[in-house]
Amino acid sequence: IEGLYANALKALRPGGRLLVHDFMVNDSLDGPALGALWGLQHVTVNADGLGLCPQEIISRMGKVGFDTSKCESLEMIHGM
Repeated sequence: IEGLYANALKALRPGGRLLVHDFMVNDSLDGPALGALWGLQHVTVNADGLGLCPQEIISRMGKVGFDTSKCESLEMIHGM
């Protein structure tokens, strides 16, 4: 996944934005239920699959050079 973020960073113009959209659990890992179910079904078909939360994604982006102080997490679909 880090390679994906690194390539995105190289491809972006200065000041460009990367949008990551996924169904995931929140940073406290206690919900929402639909996000957890989405992650569970994913790892049942892909044993190497990752269950990520927003802070984990932001951390991985920071490791490849994104400015994490400009990252934000939004709930796009209520309960997901």
